[in-house]
Amino acid sequence: MTAVTTDNRPQIRLAGQSAAAPGPLNMDTMYLMHHALRRDFSRLVAATRAVTLTDSRRLTGLHGHLEYVLHALHQHHSGEDELIWPEMRRRAPQEHPLLDAMEAEHGGLDSAIDAARATYAALVASPTEENRGAAVAAVATLGSAVDAHMTHEETAAIPLMHRVFSHDDFEAIEVQLRSAHSSFKELGALVPWMADGVPDAILQQVWADQPKILWFLYRRIWGPRYARRVAPLFR
Repeated sequence: MTAVTTDNRPQIRLAGQSAAAPGPLNMDTMYLMHHALRRDFSRLVAATRAVTLTDSRRLTGLHGHLEYVLHALHQHHSGEDELIWPEMRRRAPQEHPLLDAMEAEHGGLDSAIDAARATYAALVASPTEENRGAAVAAVATLGSAVDAHMTHEETAAIPLMHRVFSHDDFEAIEVQLRSAHSSFKELGALVPWMADGVPDAILQQVWADQPKILWFLYRRIWGPRYARRVAPLFR
């Protein structure tokens, strides 16, 4: 492996994040995604415990929110599996055990994802205390597994990424990753979801180089629309 040596870039640090390894890459999107996943698995568990079982509208909304989180998780991991890990394997063949572990952890989530989906669908179809308990346990188990994987990624895989990619190398990969969420509709859902709970000062730092229209859309349209949908779910 030939190490890439460039100046370190300031890295953001968000709630629940295990590390913010120094290096040249812009890891903002990665850390925002990890924050959003940690936040939502935690609050889905809390809301499912608290929801009144006769409140079918809120149960259905929570189910829909879980499905969005699982969609975002799938997109995030697919991008890593298809674009990031293979290029890291090529550049750092001696690091294959770590990359094998990253891929295995992704695959190991499948059964937990299936359990969360199945138990939540059962809860919506038949809102009993027994089904609530099964859904809470399944979502909590999945959340713990995802958190453990992200911690491993933050403490081991991201430092390696900083060593094997230059800023421009990784930006080219990020462009390909963003193309999966390039439609206006997809951005309108993804941006406020990832921004939820992140201080404005950090968002302004993260989006400093983005077109000003992004901040306008988030503040005036996407953010308020998202808040109207989500606030009743996690009250």
